[in-house]
Amino acid sequence: MSDNEDAKELVDLTTGIWRLMVEAILQGMKDGTIRKDIDPVEMSIYINVMSMSALNIDIGFKLILEGRGIHPGKFWEDLQRFLDPAITNRSLID
Repeated sequence: MSDNEDAKELVDLTTGIWRLMVEAILQGMKDGTIRKDIDPVEMSIYINVMSMSALNIDIGFKLILEGRGIHPGKFWEDLQRFLDPAITNRSLID
């Protein structure tokens, strides 16, 4: 495979995963679990950027979190706890 073919395959895989996320958000909007006042494409990009940043967290930040007793599992749980109210249908929260 040439470099261009490898790059195309990577783009295709990334696009496929991203499309699944958009479709999941749309399904959540349809079934009422996700708010309808958000843009599904924009939200999928936010989630992707936050997830990639959290996966590639700077070593300095890792040390700070570790020093505060925040292990990776808790960090991911907290990220979800912060994100859920942003996308969850408010009638399900109250």
